[in-house]
Amino acid sequence: MPYREFFQNCSPNAKVFLLMSFITTLSTGAFTMLFGIVVLQLGRSESFLGQILAIGLLATGVLSLPVGILADLWGKKRTLLLALGLTGTGLLPLVLQWPVSWEWLRILVELQVQYLEGG
Repeated sequence: MPYREFFQNCSPNAKVFLLMSFITTLSTGAFTMLFGIVVLQLGRSESFLGQILAIGLLATGVLSLPVGILADLWGKKRTLLLALGLTGTGLLPLVLQWPVSWEWLRILVELQVQYLEGG
């Protein structure tokens, strides 16, 4: 198994980074799935849900270039630590509300929908 060999030869920092990336991707996928369920339960269409999810992908694409430039200027490790700090700060309200109740998630989705509709 080439993956097992690769993982065994990685430095401890690289292993932590890979584990963190796996957990982040898994939790983001779970949240996106729950978010989609709540949006559809609110009576919104699938195309509306697609538009909301596309906005997140668009933001990722637009911010990739400036973050890459920042990584070249500050260094990759510093930029990664800044990004992790900002992500952790942004997710702090979710962590403090754990376990997330369906009602809280529904209110969050309704606020995002109202914002996107300009209301």
